[in-house]
Amino acid sequence: MKFKLYISVIIVLVASYTISAVANNIDSIENQIEKYVSTNGSKHIDLANSLMKVFYDAKIVDDIVKFDASNPRDSINQQVWYWAS
Repeated sequence: MKFKLYISVIIVLVASYTISAVANNIDSIENQIEKYVSTNGSKHIDLANSLMKVFYDAKIVDDIVKFDASNPRDSINQQVWYWAS
């Protein structure tokens, strides 16, 4: 009986930690997207690259996507919003 109780407590603790980590990650992504929307120029490209790295780390995209100044802004936006959705 005690064994089942210990296992139950461990499962609850692990689940709450996992939920907390996911919530923090979502908050971080949301903050980055808010910054992305309100920036221009090279900072906009830096934030797009940062978001794409987050998407890669979360295994949303298969490869790290890198943008530079030669990429049209609408193409960058399209990729960021596509993967963010």
